[in-house]
Amino acid sequence: MTVKWHDRKDVKGLFKEWKADSSAFMLMRVADIYELDDIISWMERNSSGMQFVELPYSSDVDVPKYEPLVDIATLLGGLEKFPSFRQEFDREPSSYSKQTIHQSVAEHAQSDGEMDITTVNQYAYVNASATDDIETLRDGNSRKLTDLFLEDFARFFSRQRMLFLFVFKKGDDSSERSYKGFQDFKPAFKEWFVKFCKNIASRGQVKICIVDQGDSTQLRSLTRGHEKIISEFLRYEDVLEESGSIDFACGVTDPVTKQVKYRDCKRSFDFLEEKRRSAAG
Repeated sequence: MTVKWHDRKDVKGLFKEWKADSSAFMLMRVADIYELDDIISWMERNSSGMQFVELPYSSDVDVPKYEPLVDIATLLGGLEKFPSFRQEFDREPSSYSKQTIHQSVAEHAQSDGEMDITTVNQYAYVNASATDDIETLRDGNSRKLTDLFLEDFARFFSRQRMLFLFVFKKGDDSSERSYKGFQDFKPAFKEWFVKFCKNIASRGQVKICIVDQGDSTQLRSLTRGHEKIISEFLRYEDVLEESGSIDFACGVTDPVTKQVKYRDCKRSFDFLEEKRRSAAG
């Protein structure tokens, strides 16, 4: 199949307007995985003047909070471009410590029931246990890793305009879980992701487009109205305009609803283009 994003002129126009305005975030909700792939290719081709960074994640895999940081660093030239982050990321498991005790102690108690309390903070630290793998320790250390990542990013990429495309895909529908994109990730990851996006976008040179196969309220609150819901169907009028053929548009669309599923129309468009190339050749 081709990677052409068929029709969707209103969405394409909105994307181009958003690229030029001051809004940091845009959200697209897409049902069809075939259309999602076409969107990614189209956006990359239409992001001239900005470094395009594609970050796809599937909701059938638990994503640790540090993983997008590593992915971004890798796509921007490698972890060596993020020295402070890399140093913390590469720490040995044995160097991690855990806070196990934090309590306040009452130093003075009177016999009449009144109690004057002097707070004494007591901390005891132990080495990370052998059962904690490095991924678990890094995820628990995500706040520090994120802070160091943002510091490195501001230091080395402050003048570079970028477009981050986060893609949250459905997982395997055969599983018992619903796998509905971003809304199906763990709450801790979702909370971290929203905060991270706000932090990195606040620097001004990064715009963030999120393409999601679910319907997360957290993402809608992040984008503040810059949201587009893309139907899984194409209308007869749109197919006719793009194909230029009444016979083709009538042949692929349902005669009652006057529309066709995107993936089905895509196959027909591919077949039509192949016929045209053969006739021209």
